[in-house]
Amino acid sequence: MFSKLFLPSLAAFAVRKEPFMQYYHRQNEEYHQVGLDCVRETFELLNADDWKVEKLTNHGDFVSTVHREKYGKIYKLTCRIKYPAKPMCTDFFNGVEELTSWNPTVVGSKKVEKINPYTDITYNISAPCAGGIIKSREFINLRCCRLFSNGSMCDEHFELNAYEQQKLNKWCEIKMSTMTSSPEVSLAQNRNILGNYPLTAMQGNRMELLANNHVLINKLGVKNIKNDIISQDAKMSLNRSDCESLLQLEKENPLEVETLCDFIESYEPEESTTQGRVWIIASSSVDSDKVPATTKYIRGQNHISAYIIREIEENPNECIVEWIACVDFKGNIPRYVLDLAFTTKMVDFGIYLRKYVQRLYQKPLATTMSRE
Repeated sequence: MFSKLFLPSLAAFAVRKEPFMQYYHRQNEEYHQVGLDCVRETFELLNADDWKVEKLTNHGDFVSTVHREKYGKIYKLTCRIKYPAKPMCTDFFNGVEELTSWNPTVVGSKKVEKINPYTDITYNISAPCAGGIIKSREFINLRCCRLFSNGSMCDEHFELNAYEQQKLNKWCEIKMSTMTSSPEVSLAQNRNILGNYPLTAMQGNRMELLANNHVLINKLGVKNIKNDIISQDAKMSLNRSDCESLLQLEKENPLEVETLCDFIESYEPEESTTQGRVWIIASSSVDSDKVPATTKYIRGQNHISAYIIREIEENPNECIVEWIACVDFKGNIPRYVLDLAFTTKMVDFGIYLRKYVQRLYQKPLATTMSRE
């Protein structure tokens, strides 16, 4: 539906014999409607109850997948970030030109055309991934940003007003004054890392336990399952099946350290995801003669991709950030390579985003000082 929208050249006007401005406004309205449809589809996909958790990290981030006949396998990252939701959304949408300065998974990014205050067209070049098996790809995306409040789309714009900007500046000033040398938190310090995020996929059928527990023990580098401390790197290597096995081991030999499995075992999922305020920046591939095809990069197809930023009512200075992605890299790439590529990209994105947020704490202050 979204993958082959085409932005025609001026030559098309001669054929259509349509006034330029009339055609321009009509074309932009079509883009606007397609963008809104993409946002709505993202919201529906986000609230599906068949997401399956594939990987957990020591920060409490996790990667989930779901399958749709229309697109195939869709991936989603979920993480909790210490930054307010609306400013985070503003930076995601307006910071497309700065993306390469903090996200190494992207080597090129620019805005091609503004459609309206909520919608634009962008150009991105992805970095090689999966150990270089997948080379860089270029993408032309139609993006649309809207707010959902209690399940309904709203007209509120993502740009901060003067009061919101002043409030953000004050919060960042306080944050900078209290920031420690190690801003990251462990899973043990943040057991309820996802706040009100509903993880209904956890309620379904669990994966079978690993047949041989010694495989897991060797993977963790643990000789004495009761007394040895599991390293953070080992924790990050765990997948869902490993966690299930570790849960079984804990029943037999209680561990004296926090593990990722505590999160699975103790989390109580909510019933609905439609409540609260949720910002969505959804995108899908389009064609544009403003960015002609080249021989340098293969042009990939972005079926659907989105940043979702959830406001946390009880803690407005933090947010839940989710990244949904379903991309056709164009090429005969094995499924296991794609799984590796997407999972690695998403885990890395969570790390890069947290580091970038540390820079954002200083950004409003620098802006304020430059005006004085």
